[in-house]
Amino acid sequence: MDKLGGTTKPNHDVEKGTQPKKSKRRHLLNHVFDILAIAATCLVFALIYLLIKPVQKGFFCDDTSIRYPNKPDTIPMWLLGVYGGVGPVIIFCIVEIWVVRPFHCGRGPSKNSLKQRQVDYLKTIFQSIFLFILGIAICFLITEVGKRTIGRLRPYYLSICNPVWSNIQCTQTISTASGSLNIPLYITDHNCNSTATATQLQEARLSFPSGHSSYSTYAFVFLFVYFEARLVCPNIQFLKPFLQCICIAIAFFTCLSRITDFKHHPTDVIGGAILGFSIAVFTAVRIGTYLWSFSVYCETEDETEKDRLPKEERVPVPGIETKQSGALRSNDNIELESFHHKHRLPATRSLYDNQLHNENGYTMRPHHRTILHPIPAGARRIAPERTSDNSTA
Repeated sequence: MDKLGGTTKPNHDVEKGTQPKKSKRRHLLNHVFDILAIAATCLVFALIYLLIKPVQKGFFCDDTSIRYPNKPDTIPMWLLGVYGGVGPVIIFCIVEIWVVRPFHCGRGPSKNSLKQRQVDYLKTIFQSIFLFILGIAICFLITEVGKRTIGRLRPYYLSICNPVWSNIQCTQTISTASGSLNIPLYITDHNCNSTATATQLQEARLSFPSGHSSYSTYAFVFLFVYFEARLVCPNIQFLKPFLQCICIAIAFFTCLSRITDFKHHPTDVIGGAILGFSIAVFTAVRIGTYLWSFSVYCETEDETEKDRLPKEERVPVPGIETKQSGALRSNDNIELESFHHKHRLPATRSLYDNQLHNENGYTMRPHHRTILHPIPAGARRIAPERTSDNSTA
């Protein structure tokens, strides 16, 4: 096996299974800082949740938007935690197994990359989980700050509160030049006549933004970006778009369920979805830059012969290209990769051999590593004109 990184220089200590002490110390400090960041965010969230009470907002007696019945949740919070929290972690483990599997890259015999693959697998898994949990903590924190600050009444507030209407003056009569006029009053001081607990009554004041919407949108948009960055499926063209569509569908269904259950107003759901989307994109793209850069593991000649497909029939991996020196490049160089995709040319056969080149003009075969320029579609190669032997200078 052979592990080939894009632009990283070979490190003999890493190849021997040991790392320099400075590198180990740096990685350890990075993990400590990650844990401290998550712990600090969770601590701030817990303090806000336990100590800060929501703003006591009132209502108008004729407000029909808060008169809906109190229905049970279609998606309770524990279920959302299972498929929106545990589910992505399991998917990370499965996808990273696929990422570290060896591809045929046309390299010769190699040594001890199995241990390096295991190390990279565990490192990437822990990094992905830490990054995902950090985004969850940020999402919960910002959502809870919005809930406590706004204090918007949920659509079922009057049903669970059941105010004592006999003690409430809903309108005020004033005299005008054209006669008396009833003006609705904003009710802020009222007593609830129900068996609901104080926690349930407080929860009825936390409508904006929707916690289910923000968290589900964050989790599955993060998973959407994760699939885009990590999942390489050259033989299954529509697998990645299919999985990404499922992510969007699950998040969308979760958001809609909060409206049909009368737990949130439509604007609460929209606000939560925007919040979750923003945090997911920022976390996965801006903070999780490592997701977009990974090494490529190549099969040896012996392993290629054991494969069911011949070498010449294997599909090249997108984002992996050979250089003139014979080394391989992974998708570390994002700008160069996007350039090749924009200037993609069709696959052609060389005039000098029967070797099939991939779309960007590079070859993956082990003994032909030079860059050959393919012939564009619709063009033909013109042989140079020969001068006559009788021609003079």
